[in-house]
Amino acid sequence: MRFRKLGNTEMTVSVLGLGGLHFGTYLDRIQTRDLVRRAFDSGINFIDTAPLYGNFHSETYIGDAVSGIRDKVILTTKVGLEPIRRQDGMFGVTVAHLTPAYIRSKIDESLHQLKTDYIDLYQLHAFNPETDIIETLSVLAEMMTEGKIRHYGCSNYSPQELDILISVATCNGLPLPAIAQCHYNMVERRAERELMPLCIRHGIGVVCNRVLARGVLTGRYNRHSLIPAGSRAESSQRIRNWISDSCDLMLVEELQNYAKSQRRTLVELAIAWAKSRPAVTTVLFGVRSHVQLDDCMRAATWALDDDQIREIEYIFDRMQLREFVEKKPEVYFEQ
Repeated sequence: MRFRKLGNTEMTVSVLGLGGLHFGTYLDRIQTRDLVRRAFDSGINFIDTAPLYGNFHSETYIGDAVSGIRDKVILTTKVGLEPIRRQDGMFGVTVAHLTPAYIRSKIDESLHQLKTDYIDLYQLHAFNPETDIIETLSVLAEMMTEGKIRHYGCSNYSPQELDILISVATCNGLPLPAIAQCHYNMVERRAERELMPLCIRHGIGVVCNRVLARGVLTGRYNRHSLIPAGSRAESSQRIRNWISDSCDLMLVEELQNYAKSQRRTLVELAIAWAKSRPAVTTVLFGVRSHVQLDDCMRAATWALDDDQIREIEYIFDRMQLREFVEKKPEVYFEQ
């Protein structure tokens, strides 16, 4: 496992990180502990979660899982999203007002759930334009001084929103975010054109999630077959809309063929490519089993050379799909 400096902090993190979205939804407490420990034994020290993840169980399960190794992992959670029921009856989220009182109540809840005295990286889960940013950043700075958090970051921020945050912090002598977390993968490359240059200029690390494009970059879907039973696309209209575009699946086929030419899987290629990007600090992935974890971990030691990167980039140019992928995702924050 390789390690990198986390943004403008003193912390070093594994280039692959474990996402906690599935813990509590697809894995119970014991299964979560086994998977977290297996990831840790494989070299992963970066674990990402949020209060809403895993039907509100993820923090608790992860807290149990890191008992005894807490000082050896970089633990990150988030603040700012609250659950709602949409008019169609489906679960949704709304962005909370990040007032000092709200943040202080939520950090105490997360510390209790995670069974720890401090959070290594506390992320603002989404941007709220009605929030007083100076108040938000001031209370984060206070919590850093108090030792409740070591650093803070932001998640799902657009470049414009991140730029506002940076400007307010700079003008008021407040800390800059250590990282920005965003959706980024081989078929959703908007961040590299807009967000990543801003992060590089200000020494902010990039943590990318959705590296397998909600399963699209596993090779499970193709233009010539029906949607597999039990797949995420079967229950997600968003994914069905995505894979209905033949350009995406044609590109995935070409990328899969390239992976095969290197005697690798598409999953390995997607992760190895993401961690090769200059701005990326850590690549997050979410898994539900030891088999899936091992599949992802095989990319840990694969360092793409210059020729391989050029060959991959040529696929996008040859298919005239570079502009197509550089416009995705359509939004930085999906509600």
